[in-house]
Amino acid sequence: MRLVTVIIIVVALGISSVAGFLLLRFVQQPAPKVIVEHEVIPAQRVLVAKIHLRPGRVLNQEDHFEWRAWPEEGIAPEYVLENSGIGAQFAGAAVIKEIVTGEPITSAKVIRPGEQSLMSVTLTPGMRAATAPVNVEAGVAGFISPGDRVDLILISGVDSIVTEARPRGGEEERKSVRQYGEVILTDLKVLAIDQSVQNLGTGTHVGGTVTFEVSPKQAEILAVARTIGELYLVLRSLTPPEIEPIPREFPFTSELEILTSIRADINAAYVASLFPERAKEPETPVPTPPVVSVPPEPEEETFEEVTIVRGGESETVRFPREVEESGN
Repeated sequence: MRLVTVIIIVVALGISSVAGFLLLRFVQQPAPKVIVEHEVIPAQRVLVAKIHLRPGRVLNQEDHFEWRAWPEEGIAPEYVLENSGIGAQFAGAAVIKEIVTGEPITSAKVIRPGEQSLMSVTLTPGMRAATAPVNVEAGVAGFISPGDRVDLILISGVDSIVTEARPRGGEEERKSVRQYGEVILTDLKVLAIDQSVQNLGTGTHVGGTVTFEVSPKQAEILAVARTIGELYLVLRSLTPPEIEPIPREFPFTSELEILTSIRADINAAYVASLFPERAKEPETPVPTPPVVSVPPEPEEETFEEVTIVRGGESETVRFPREVEESGN
């Protein structure tokens, strides 16, 4: 091989090696970082609605509102800021104007407790608010709060005359007061407990009076029931029942269903068990056949005959014979 050819090949290999090395360095070199600067916009936390709030809704912090960051240039004077210290005052407030999810809650759209007639705002149109003294603690041990649904039971005493067996035999009547219980109103909404509505949306509360949302007819029933007896509350489930309730023969319950000892028939048997010597069955008298009076048969009437002769003719005449009375 010629020397010139060898030199050319060596030079070509050298150039290609240098070019490959430079190309590899260029490929492995990291790309330049692009730094994008964002403008920091100051923001504050504003009180907003967690869910869609309709008029009449009573607010509580857990379910209905929260604090959310809001651009400072978009904050209106009526917005409630976290650092204002008045956010807690909206617990128990009632919505008077619709508030959509994420919308700031303002004083113009709610009525806070103590501002004005909160009760009239929470009422469903056409309904009434009626208050009655109830035994809340005995009924559901105080586990009830505004917004719950309840049934109302009336317990009353009814005078009656009871016949009881005497220990020495026989029976006696005495006056007794029978206790009856009946559900008079169902599925009532509790608006408030006691005379204050400060507890709305803040949990359970034990009180002596309860305010219900009722129709005009239900308000009349409640007013009359207050004069009859004692009222008890029964808390209802928020979940509708899956099965239909079992039909009842009587819509009330009396003490006779609870205490068998006060039933008249059971009472007589109980007395007999205490005094077995007096519990012997009385002998059944043999019935006497009825006496039938038979009228006496009429006596046969006797006659006397008398012959009367007139000239050559004779005539026989019969006369009834008189019966002589005995003893004469």
